[in-house]
Amino acid sequence: MNKTIVIIFSKNRAMQLDCCLKTLYKQCQDIDKIDISVLYTTTSEKHQKSYDILEQTYLDVNFIKENNFKEDLLVLIQDKNHILFVVDDTIFVDEFYIADMVDTLTYNHNEYALGVSLRLGLNTTYCYPLNKVQKIPELINGWYGLKKFDWIKAEYDFNYPLELSSSFYRLKDLGSLLKTLHYSNPNELEYLLSINSRIFNKNYLLCYENSVAFSNPVNKVQNVNNNRVATEHNYSIEYLLSMFLDEFRIETTNFEDFMPHGCHEETEFLFVKEKND
Repeated sequence: MNKTIVIIFSKNRAMQLDCCLKTLYKQCQDIDKIDISVLYTTTSEKHQKSYDILEQTYLDVNFIKENNFKEDLLVLIQDKNHILFVVDDTIFVDEFYIADMVDTLTYNHNEYALGVSLRLGLNTTYCYPLNKVQKIPELINGWYGLKKFDWIKAEYDFNYPLELSSSFYRLKDLGSLLKTLHYSNPNELEYLLSINSRIFNKNYLLCYENSVAFSNPVNKVQNVNNNRVATEHNYSIEYLLSMFLDEFRIETTNFEDFMPHGCHEETEFLFVKEKND
């Protein structure tokens, strides 16, 4: 059993989840060092069918149908040391190693680093949720090509160290909060983590020189908050579901070495028909 877990949160987005998983397997260069779980929920039989198809496709992935979100999450992190939080509209665009992040967070000189962001880098000059240009903080050279910066002195996305889209943390840091906070979905969890980010007295965050992941906000599956969502490339949940059940999938090769301008970027999907052997 691996001591690092990747947990992907998903709701009614099998098409996007497939893209997320494909790119994760492509870009994570030591995929054997992690356990991957998808904690998901659906609102119709057709959506459930789409996840059943994915479960039969990704046999190494643990698919958990949500019963009680918090309790399900706590079961998944038992006996784990590190966690990579991911959401289903995340797309991985460049190579990374889990072992590099584990080792970097283990060294004493990084004891004041809260985690590793896969979505930040020199390229993320635009904050999509606020529709604002953001300053890149001073990045200090670290181990394994990772950079370190003071998130408390930074702005916008760089000042948001605890998030669920593509960030890596020690569970010895987050475990107590995950157990004691009251939340029932990923949006509530992220909000509560973010407002508690200063209690750790860890004012540094690590990232790659250029981000290795981003989120493509083409649709929304929740009404907990009013997150900005795409207008240029807007793919409805039901349209993507219909395409998925018709055996179309998102073409992922055009995301290899893709350089987003922010943690979120509206990007067009290309679709390909699955080949039946």
